[in-house]
Parts: sequence; C-alpha cells; structure tokens
Amino acid sequence: MQRRAAERERRAAEQAKAEAEQARVQIEREAQQIRQRLLDQLNQVLQTRETARAAWLVDTPDVLLDKGKHTLKAGLGDGLQK
Repeated sequence: MQRRAAERERRAAEQAKAEAEQARVQIEREAQQIRQRLLDQLNQVLQTRETARAAWLVDTPDVLLDKGKHTLKAGLGDGLQK
C-alpha cells in the first residue's frame, strides 16, 4: 500500500515538473516575442542594435531634441507614440 502511494506521489511530482518546464518554455518564448516587437518598434524611430552586453544600443546620428528645449524635433514624437 505504501509503495502505491509513493509511486503515485512520484508520478505526480514528475507531472508537476513537466508542467513547470512547459510553462518556463512558453514564458521564454513570449518574452522573446515581446523583446523582438519592442526592438522592431524602436527601429522605426531610431537605429538600434543588440549586443552581448547591452539589450540595445541606440545610434543617434542627429540630435533628437530641439536646441534649448525639452521637446523632440518635429516628426520624431509621432513614431515614439506608436
């Protein structure tokens, strides 16, 4: 009787472990998709690239703010709001 109970517990633990692994894989997949969407959106406004040490490096060939003000140059705000 104790063997059966122990076997049931072992199977339940294995099932829980398999479900946890499936959930982990799903979460990682969703996180990668979100990361890619964010990178795609940033690339619409700024040139970005991913490196091993940084999530994204933003290459800014021009100044993005109006001189002496805290406002984005014309046209840039539209892309960031998307």
